[in-house]
Amino acid sequence: MDTELDLAYNHCQHVAKEHGKNFYYGFRMLPYLKRRAIYAAYAFCRYCDDIADDDLPQEEKKRRLDHTRELLTASWSGQATNPLFAALVHACHTFSIPDHYFQEVIEGVEMDLSWTRFQNFDQLYTYCYKVASSVGLICIEIFGYEDRKVLDYAVDFGVAMQLTNIIRDIRE
Repeated sequence: MDTELDLAYNHCQHVAKEHGKNFYYGFRMLPYLKRRAIYAAYAFCRYCDDIADDDLPQEEKKRRLDHTRELLTASWSGQATNPLFAALVHACHTFSIPDHYFQEVIEGVEMDLSWTRFQNFDQLYTYCYKVASSVGLICIEIFGYEDRKVLDYAVDFGVAMQLTNIIRDIRE
């Protein structure tokens, strides 16, 4: 019989399978504990992105992101009321993932709601860091590393990937 935690991770796996088919099959190659943790991280990022992509007024999106922040904070203090957040916090404790990475994801998604232009590269870099590099930093904590230089590589790779994504969007 599955525990509540198993059901929470199953929920995250379902989200990954439904929304990130390419990611899902890549994740399947990971060892069990890492696979579950990456499903939880993916489900969280998808949850935040879905709020931003919903056809709702900006104020409602902002309210939902504020609520997401509250759920994350409550879950971090042991009061998870949502399976996604229960799995996420368990994964964070298992792999020593700092909660501020997830806060940065939320902040980056919030930037999507109000920013359409960046005044300079520093602003663009901050946005790229929050929406992409923070995800890379989450992932390397799950994958594991020995050399702290990997942190810098994850940040640079995230910025590069997000800049590439933006350039593709410009063409569209």
